[in-house]
Amino acid sequence: MTFGESKLLQFEDKNLLDAENYYYKVIAVAQSGLTSSPTKPVKIVTVGPPAVVSGLAAQGGLIRKIVLTWRPDSDPNVQGYAIFRKTNQGNWEKIKSLDGKEKSTYTDENLGDSVTHDYRVVSVNIVGTESRPSAVVTATTKGPPSAVKMLEAESHQARKVPLTWSPVNEPEVKGYAVFRASRNSGPFERIAFVEGRDIKQYTDGGKKDFWGEGSSLTDETRYFYKVQAVNVVDVNSLDSPTVSAVTKPVPKLVRGIRTSQGEVKQNSLRWEANTETDIAKYEIFRGDEAANVNKMIQAVSANILQYSDQGLKDGATYYYRVRAVDKDGLEGQYSETLSAATKPVPLKPTGIRAVVEGNQISLTWQPNGEKDIAKYLIGQKGFFFWDKIGESTRTDYIFRGEMKKGKTLTFRVTAVDQTNLVGEPSEDIVVTIP
Repeated sequence: MTFGESKLLQFEDKNLLDAENYYYKVIAVAQSGLTSSPTKPVKIVTVGPPAVVSGLAAQGGLIRKIVLTWRPDSDPNVQGYAIFRKTNQGNWEKIKSLDGKEKSTYTDENLGDSVTHDYRVVSVNIVGTESRPSAVVTATTKGPPSAVKMLEAESHQARKVPLTWSPVNEPEVKGYAVFRASRNSGPFERIAFVEGRDIKQYTDGGKKDFWGEGSSLTDETRYFYKVQAVNVVDVNSLDSPTVSAVTKPVPKLVRGIRTSQGEVKQNSLRWEANTETDIAKYEIFRGDEAANVNKMIQAVSANILQYSDQGLKDGATYYYRVRAVDKDGLEGQYSETLSAATKPVPLKPTGIRAVVEGNQISLTWQPNGEKDIAKYLIGQKGFFFWDKIGESTRTDYIFRGEMKKGKTLTFRVTAVDQTNLVGEPSEDIVVTIP
């Protein structure tokens, strides 16, 4: 060191109290142990705790979170903040430490619904000294969505119930859960979730799977409904008021059904019109037995109240019933089951006799019992087939064909009625020419 130069010395006194007065004086000590006179005392005051955090505010009404904001401290010694929340036991618990004096917000997340919390914040300086606590602020998280209002259910729909309601105008709502029960007292089953806050309707068409299969609603049945709003964290609102609706009944049974008897190869049916105004058609069913009338043979429009079942077997009995179907496709109750029989063919003639009289043969027979026999057909057996050789409106016939001695001729008689139904042939009668 050259003459006239000086070297700056320093000393750092640590672990002192905050905001405290300290006095210092310095004594020079030579290598020989001699000391100088002390300097005049110097007063030094240590820095105190950071200033109290100001402007603390808490924003509630949010889903499971509360947002805190405050004015950042301009003190260069401040290095961060500590967030405190009051516990249920009334104690204060540090829930977060934030580095950086510029920080001015904190979000307390994963809270419950409709819960209230008290908060306070302290600033922390570079030696870890905390300020006095800020003023206490209080906020409450958002509760469940508001209950759905103005729920209505429409009755008299075919195997479905349309529902409408007033949407819940809250941004956190993501949709609505729909519940159904068969009784007002429940139990209610969740049947659908309707996506979208602004959606305000749903139609219950029964329980269906991914492929649209399943059971529909039952006809003429009362169902009960309630709806809940659901927010983005799947919290449901309280129940809406319960409403109910009755599904549409099926058409009533067809009345006044009448059937014909004895028609040729057909049966005619008539019935009375149903009283419902939306009947689309009537379905006619036929069976060979009264207990099994399940084959639908025809459907006629609602303005037609009769049907002729044609192309039937002669002398056969059939069974019929009719049902109405409305415009929604609901199938009504069956009418009573009635039978109808087609006209039988004439019986086969009996009492056939043949008498050879010179060059002719006289054939006679008993008259048939039917009252509407129009004529009788006379047949002669040929080599392969029966040949018609004549007809008669009476009960006799004269054969004047070839009559060789010793030749055998075979005849039979068949009745035909006035509707041209041909009966069964009589027994054969064989004649040998003498």
